[in-house]
Formats: sequence, C-alpha cells, structure tokens
Amino acid sequence: MRVAKTTVIIPARNATETLSRAIESVLKVNLPTELIVIDDGSTDETGALASSYKEVQVIRTSGIGAGGARNIGIKASQGEYIAFLDADDEWLEGKLRPELEIMQRYSDVGLICTNFEKWRNNQFIINGFDQHTSVYLPGGERDSEGLIFRDGFERICTSLFVATPTVVGRAELFRENLFDEQFRIGEDLDLWLRISRRYRIAAIERPLVRTYDYPDSLGSALDAVLLETEQVLATFRQRVGKLTTSQQRALMKKLRIVRCARAYQARQQGRYGNALSCYLGSLAANLNKTAAIGLVKVFVELFLGRRPN
Repeated sequence: MRVAKTTVIIPARNATETLSRAIESVLKVNLPTELIVIDDGSTDETGALASSYKEVQVIRTSGIGAGGARNIGIKASQGEYIAFLDADDEWLEGKLRPELEIMQRYSDVGLICTNFEKWRNNQFIINGFDQHTSVYLPGGERDSEGLIFRDGFERICTSLFVATPTVVGRAELFRENLFDEQFRIGEDLDLWLRISRRYRIAAIERPLVRTYDYPDSLGSALDAVLLETEQVLATFRQRVGKLTTSQQRALMKKLRIVRCARAYQARQQGRYGNALSCYLGSLAANLNKTAAIGLVKVFVELFLGRRPN
C-alpha cells in the first residue's frame, strides 16, 4: 500500500475529561497523520490539553458548532485523506489502514465508514451496524476489507449507518463539499447524501471505533433530531440539484418516515396541531398507511378528549 498522509479532525468543546483518550487513540495508529483539534469556544482547559501534545495542531474558534469546526479543520488540512473523530470517542486497533487500502484500490469511492461499538455508562450496548442493517442489503460488492456500494444514497436514506467518527474520505471531496453550517444536528446526514449521490461509498464490517453515549434529555433531543432531519431532507433537492429516480424515491420515503415519527412524538405529547401537520406532510411526500391511520387516531383522540396511551 502506498502510504499517504491522513488529516484527522477532532472538534472539541469543554472536553478535558475525554480528549486525551481520543488523541492517544489516533497517535497509536502507525501511519502518517496530521492531527487537528478544533477548540470550539471551550471555557475549560481543552485547548491547553490539546496543545500539550506536540503532534497536535490546535485551532481555536468561538462556538461555531461541530460542522463549522470540522470545516475549519478541512480548510486547514494538508492530508490526501481526511478522517473525523469526536472528542468523547476513540479509534480502535486497526483503524485507518483498511480504509486507505480501499481508497487506493477504488478511485470512485468517495468515503468509507466502519462498524462501531456503542458504549453507555462504561458498558457495551451494541454494534452500530446491528442497528443500521441497510448496510447488509443485497447488492453490495464484496471486497477483502469490506463492502462497496453504488447505491449508497439509497442505503443511507433507509438507515444512517455512516457514523461521523468512523468516516475517512478523499480530501478534495470534503474541500468541495463542506458541512452545511445552517444545520446543527443533521449536517452529517446532508454531507453523506451529497457525496453518495455522485460517488460510491464503502463500509468495513469490523468495529474500528468506539463511541460513548452520554444521554442528556433524550425526549427533547429526539424532537430536535427529527425536526432538523426533516429540514435536511425537505430542502435537499432544491439545494443540491437533480437526483436519479431511485434516489428521489428513497429521499421521499425517508421524508415520509421522518414526518410520521415527528407526528407520533407530537401526538404522544398532546400537540395535536403539530401531529396533524406532520401526518399531512408525510402523506404529501408519499401516500402511506401509517400517516393515514395516524390522522384517524388524532381525530378520534380530539373528539373523545383522550390522550394516547
């Protein structure tokens, strides 16, 4: 394998408790790397901690968010490839080499993701691909290191198996396709869709990253994720341009599902006006039984004055 430099970008904000673990997991990779930490408005010693590593370049920003911080790192990068890691996650043994081998074998592969371990409260929960099984749908090309997809866009619409801390991609693609900073939650979904719309993507089935879940307010967080995911999907075609018939169908199906999920959340919380709007939006995206039944349930609950169980 030709050895090429990879720039690793870690956005960090008030991350003194976990940043060393993330940095040291990258430094263990026995390959040429440029490591950039974006200290995004920390009020603790995150910047000083990152600066204590001679291998780390630190760039300070003022609370622009993860997508904006990654964009700063992309613009400053010198590597032929770019990889991402979050300050509270870590790479596992074997990370990076198989991705670079695939990149060098397939010139039309734009990005690669890997399976990942999900941990919570110091306990292993599940591997990411066991939740996002669209990676295993028929049609992928088998490589010695993983799976290559021509229909990555459609697979991502089915289930977002691409986790940002696992991603490695060609630097020129990221420089041409930055994270859209108008989105604060769905910016990664948006970028993976933009890239997979035009390039093949690959997935390595081995878990090569460990992610740590720190649940905060899960209910309100889910509402925010669903709302911004809907915004990403609803505006995607007008922002990006023409899609293939298959891509358009997958996008609208995903939009329908997200709107149904938003409607269900709203109905459970007694926000019937929002529920009606979301169910109608789901039907507008794609006629479906779930939204139709949901509408009936909303009217029944309003008429009878009952809250959902």
